[in-house]
Amino acid sequence: MSYPDTLIFSPNFKSSQYIIAHLKKETIDPPKKWWWQRLFQKKHRVLNVEVVERNPYIDVKTNKYVEIIK
Repeated sequence: MSYPDTLIFSPNFKSSQYIIAHLKKETIDPPKKWWWQRLFQKKHRVLNVEVVERNPYIDVKTNKYVEIIK
């Protein structure tokens, strides 16, 4: 800090993030009406990853990533 108009500040924050991931099977086409028809429908796996920021000083709060695994 120097007089009269210079002020230097270097902020340092620790980022604490939580990562939530889950894998889910979804039908490729719209689901059939009856459960026994849904058993034989083609499905693919969908991976959902959500990153939640817990630090209040960081602007980005959540990020979501979706990936289809065949």
